[in-house]
Amino acid sequence: MTKYWSTSLLLLAIGGTATAGTLNFLNSPATAIDTVNWSSIGPDGTPFPDGQTVESGLNNLTTINLGTQPVLGGITSVVCAAVNPANCSWPAQPSGYNSGDTLIWLEGLDTNGNPVGTGPLTLSLQQSVGGLGLYIQSESAGAFSASLTAFNGASSLGTQSYTSDVAGDPLFLGVQDSVAEVSKVVVAVTACGGFACDPNDFSADTLQIYDTSPEPATFALGGALLALGFSVRKRFAGVR
Repeated sequence: MTKYWSTSLLLLAIGGTATAGTLNFLNSPATAIDTVNWSSIGPDGTPFPDGQTVESGLNNLTTINLGTQPVLGGITSVVCAAVNPANCSWPAQPSGYNSGDTLIWLEGLDTNGNPVGTGPLTLSLQQSVGGLGLYIQSESAGAFSASLTAFNGASSLGTQSYTSDVAGDPLFLGVQDSVAEVSKVVVAVTACGGFACDPNDFSADTLQIYDTSPEPATFALGGALLALGFSVRKRFAGVR
């Protein structure tokens, strides 16, 4: 009986270590296995509504949800080239954004025709993945702060805060898990210091999708438990 009880305990222990992932927030891009390119919404200046869906290259459907005044929607914005810009509306950038990238710009017009930010930004995937990442930038000049919250369904996996450089260049926000449980991220600009700053008025570049990260600690623990199981079995061999 002792032998069988030990084996069951071993299986429960190994099973328990496999159910929880290890979440890491990223400050720079990982290797993407898939992307969601906003150019499929339309060319520069194309309006899009709250609830707009876009398919990734591997057909993972992504839904865009807006926070403040979502009824105003947002628009696409192409990053201009430094020389001879055309068919674009986002100024050329020294880092982060690449010329020609299509952004989603969280800005709409109120009833008086004034621009109003429509963030924070929620991106929900039809299928859970190992991780997500993207560059964002505040519409106002100067440094800004932001946050990224990852979710598995309705359950929060954690939140990370970020701060841009003094110039307010595009800022990378990302997360990667050891299991494919990331189904949604909420991106928010939490502070900005430029003239007429509106934290809800910002842009976001291509959404990068990541594979799971390795979790060596889990495998190490599993191996140790397996060795313990063999040891217990050997010790109680012959016991009935």
